Amino acid sequence: MSRCFITLLVVSVALLSSLTSSAVRLTLAVPISKKNMLTEMSQAVLSEAARRLGDELIFEPLPQERALVNINAGVLDGDSLHSVDLDLKPYPNLVRVRVPIAYDDLVAYGIGKVFKPAGLASLKPYKVVTIRIKELEQLGPEYRFTFVASNDQAFNMLRLGRVDLAVLPRSVSCEAVHAGYNEILVQEPALEHVEFVAHLHKSHAGLAREMERTLLQMKKDGSMARIQNEVHRKWSRCNPD
Repeated sequence: MSRCFITLLVVSVALLSSLTSSAVRLTLAVPISKKNMLTEMSQAVLSEAARRLGDELIFEPLPQERALVNINAGVLDGDSLHSVDLDLKPYPNLVRVRVPIAYDDLVAYGIGKVFKPAGLASLKPYKVVTIRIKELEQLGPEYRFTFVASNDQAFNMLRLGRVDLAVLPRSVSCEAVHAGYNEILVQEPALEHVEFVAHLHKSHAGLAREMERTLLQMKKDGSMARIQNEVHRKWSRCNPD
């Protein structure tokens, strides 16, 4: 075996080792909920971006507030799903990945036809149950909100007549269908269209910028839209399996 070949082999192995060691495995928080369109869409888009970068993502279900606290403390690497206008002042160690990866509508659910929504302000006359959605938590005391831990609890309170409306993402409407709440209807039009992004701990700030460039390339080549549309079509039938 020639000295030149041995040298080439050593260099190749070193290069391969360097490439392998540069791969990153990140643990990202995902909201605790039953499988739905929004979580599947965000995870599918992020997983493809990570694959292109040679990285690996692990998704860990956590309550949203606990997830933000853990990411800020460096316990987790990031989150996979928060609205683009999340206030980061309480979480100074979070870096936003500034390319939206998923979208949804915030809608009101009612027993039959209740009203015609005209933005969040149109909720004021009603008793409303919802989960911890930042956009709603930041509204004033004139809104009569009851916050619960899960979509199931919200739909059940609505079915029992304890509230007038449940305000939740449109993407969880299949949960009501599968639970047999056939009398629960989405009040059209949507209250608000919401786009969602990921966040990383500031120790991954460089990776956040790489992720942005990759996501922009996915938008340009059409792969992001293909992933999103495929997930949306699947969930519009309420038959994700």
